[in-house]
Amino acid sequence: MKKLILIFMLLMCLVNFYAGGTEKKNSKNKNSRNEITLIKTPADLIRFAVENNSDILLAKANYSSACKNLTGTYLSFLPVINPKGGIDYSQKDGFDFKTPEAYFFGIDFMQKIPGVGNLYLNPVVLHEKDAEEYFTFSLDYRFTQSTFPFWYKWMARNPETQIPKLSKNLNELIFFETRFHIIDELLQSFKNYKGIIFALDICSKKLELCKIQAQSYKQIVENQGGSFIDYFEAEKKVTDYEKEKKELENQKVETELYIQSLTGLNCTYEELLAILGECIGVGERICVGECIAMSESIDNNVWVSSFLSDFPEWNYSFINEVKLEKTKVMKEQNQAEYLLQRENLAPVFYVEGNVSYTKQERHRINCTVGFDFSKFLNGEKLSYKTQYKEQKAVYEKQYELEKSQGIFRYNFYLESLQKKEEESALLKNEVEARKRIMDDFHKLYESRQCSRVDYLESEVLYFQALYNFILTEDEIIYYKLLLAKL
Repeated sequence: MKKLILIFMLLMCLVNFYAGGTEKKNSKNKNSRNEITLIKTPADLIRFAVENNSDILLAKANYSSACKNLTGTYLSFLPVINPKGGIDYSQKDGFDFKTPEAYFFGIDFMQKIPGVGNLYLNPVVLHEKDAEEYFTFSLDYRFTQSTFPFWYKWMARNPETQIPKLSKNLNELIFFETRFHIIDELLQSFKNYKGIIFALDICSKKLELCKIQAQSYKQIVENQGGSFIDYFEAEKKVTDYEKEKKELENQKVETELYIQSLTGLNCTYEELLAILGECIGVGERICVGECIAMSESIDNNVWVSSFLSDFPEWNYSFINEVKLEKTKVMKEQNQAEYLLQRENLAPVFYVEGNVSYTKQERHRINCTVGFDFSKFLNGEKLSYKTQYKEQKAVYEKQYELEKSQGIFRYNFYLESLQKKEEESALLKNEVEARKRIMDDFHKLYESRQCSRVDYLESEVLYFQALYNFILTEDEIIYYKLLLAKL
């Protein structure tokens, strides 16, 4: 009976454990699902990507690891004290636990000294019952110091602590740079995706138009009233547009999957299409009216304001400063590694010995002073010095190059913004003119004064101009964000 109760209790524990694990897993998936359902604007999607993108998470983890390494380096300069002691009860006539034969107490003291140095002290006190000395004190000591420490030229920064500190700063800059590039890739992908959707829409319209023309030429040829050349050319256009449409559809899927990989969205393909349709303003179905309606439903001012509130530092001036500072830190890190290597390979000065005291001999002092040249003579000195100078020259050139390129890129973005604003003004006038022409053809088509082909051609030209205007406005917003002009 007791065995059955024990087995029952074990089964209940297993069931509760499994249920608890499943509940936690479901809760995690539910939270992830809730986060996905909250994505309504491009700013929401970018915010989700910053929190879930694998490259950003890796850069953040590397920064956290660098912070821990820096803390560990500082802690390594604290003294290490290990007390030790013992009692000996062994005697010739048996064990007497009341009176010990001997006992001792000692301390291992180790202190790391800046400049690749160490201090080791080991004081020990020994008390023996029957020995003539009866009481013994001894101290083992050893002191080592590099002959080329960082402070011998009055340098204030210790390379042993400077290297992890610079590594922390470098990883922080890499995190900022990674986050900037992921956001930039997303903004560019949003524009490309919208452009592909619009191109698919236009291609579908042109394909429909060519099919109508091909059918019309076919009927004329069958009635022996036209040439085969016009019919074959129309059929060739149909084939070309079908091929173009297929290529655009492939580009659309590739862009959708690329956006999913950037954002870290763990969802189905249908859910991804719905999210992109709501955030970017275009749906998965290729329909002019739907695309326009969805594009016009997106208020750029709202999501841009939300984006700037979350990422106020996202602009070209900031990332340019990050790149320059990154090169500067790498140069300083190279110098710190050179100084540390020089300290490690320099001859080592050392003092070691022993001091002891007994009642019989009173005191005894042993001391040895010398230099250790083993690392200094291994031939590494010239190689690391040459490597340091070469890397220093590379970082100096890279800094000057990035500085000049930063000015060039800023001016390029500024000129591009001005051109896009001028282009937008022209496209706006063209859209209004194409709209009037399309409306006129629509009236003529309804009154049977023009063909359907003429009306569809005017419609395609109108939507081409409108899509170009929408994409140009997106370019203007991108450049204004980049230049911090919003």
